[in-house]
This record gives sequence, C-alpha cells and structure tokens, in this order.
Amino acid sequence: MQYPASSAQHRDCVLGCSFLLTAWDFFPKGLERPVELRTACEALKAIHGSLAVDRMPAGELRDINAACERATDDGIWYDSEWEPSEVWKGWMRMFFIGWYALTDAVNTASAWVSKQHNLWSAAQKAADVLYARWSKKYPREELFACRVWCSSASPHAHPELEEWIQ
Repeated sequence: MQYPASSAQHRDCVLGCSFLLTAWDFFPKGLERPVELRTACEALKAIHGSLAVDRMPAGELRDINAACERATDDGIWYDSEWEPSEVWKGWMRMFFIGWYALTDAVNTASAWVSKQHNLWSAAQKAADVLYARWSKKYPREELFACRVWCSSASPHAHPELEEWIQ
C-alpha cells in the first residue's frame, strides 16, 4: 500500500490542483474559457494524476475535506439560477480561491512540486496572468476569496485574519 511521503505537502498539492480544476468544471455555461485557464488546467490535470496514492492518511483526507467544506460554507459557489453577472462573480470567487490554493502549493510543497516543476510552473504562470487581469476588475471577489482561503479554508488558515480582511 502506497501512502504519500510528506503528507502535508501532498495535501497542499491536492488542494492546489483541485480548487482550480473545480473552477474549470463549473465555468459558467455560454462563456468561452480563456486560453490561460485551459493551459493552467491541462497542467493541473497532469499533476493531479501524479498525486494518486493507494491510500491517504486519515488526517490528510480530513484536511482536504474540511478545506472544501469550509470554502463552500463560506460562500465559494454559485447557483446557475442566479443572474448571469452574479454567476460570473460567484465563479470569480471560485477562481480566486483556486489561485490561492495553487500558490500555496507551489510555495509550501517543494517535496512534491519539485517532481514536476515544469508543470507547476506552467500552471502558476497561466493562472497568474488571469489573476492579474481579473483581480483589477473584480477586487471584491478577490478580497472575498482571500478572506475565505487565508482565514478559514486553507489548512494553514489564520482565523484571526477574518476581521482584518474585509
């Protein structure tokens, strides 16, 4: 049975891939996905496959599930019945939290990132282009995602930041 080495770093990489891949899956219908998002997600799909292990330690699995639940509970989602502009803003929050998760993985999980540095770098660069473009147009959604990730959803969260990031 293969368990992941450096399980906390493995967890961060799983989250770093999963949040943006989920944003890809929930991209609003009727809109064209940006090339940079496609580039990032193609790299992340390749990385995600390499993260497969026979079994995750219970603590790692619990942390991954908790991060996903906290993000959803804190408002990182949208309802397709909403007005198109609100759907887009909801999706933007999904993208931004995915960007934060990816950035954390790249910066905290060197044991796993170094194994596929070129793919991680390609994903980060493409996501950074979108982040730079969209954070200027959607600062409220970016700030919202920052607050959720940094104070609640991330396994490295600091709840005390909740009051400062508003």
